[in-house]
Amino acid sequence: MHECKPLSAGAEALHRDLGDALDAARRRLEADVRALEENAASNIAAHKLEEEVLRAELDDGMLRVDEAVDGIEASAATAAAAATATFAAATAEVEALIADSVAPVDQKIEELAGAYTRPLISST
Repeated sequence: MHECKPLSAGAEALHRDLGDALDAARRRLEADVRALEENAASNIAAHKLEEEVLRAELDDGMLRVDEAVDGIEASAATAAAAATATFAAATAEVEALIADSVAPVDQKIEELAGAYTRPLISST
């Protein structure tokens, strides 16, 4: 069998120093991991807050768009009603002008038609 020799004082000191260095490195690594976890958690919270702000801004923007569309639709309806009334008035005026213009022509046509319905040659 293999027999273990006792460590020398220098080897024991080296072993102890390596163990202490390993413990210190482990503590630094654990602290770094905790700091990274805290940083990640704060980044996630900041991202969620930014997302909520963006959603609120989007909702507000959509509400403003809806209000603007409602206003445009109301203006368009008012303009359409005014245009319809103007068109109706113009149509009535044009129809009256046409009737006034056509009346003498219609009267002349009736006179001429009456003249042609009388016999041209009398049969006596």
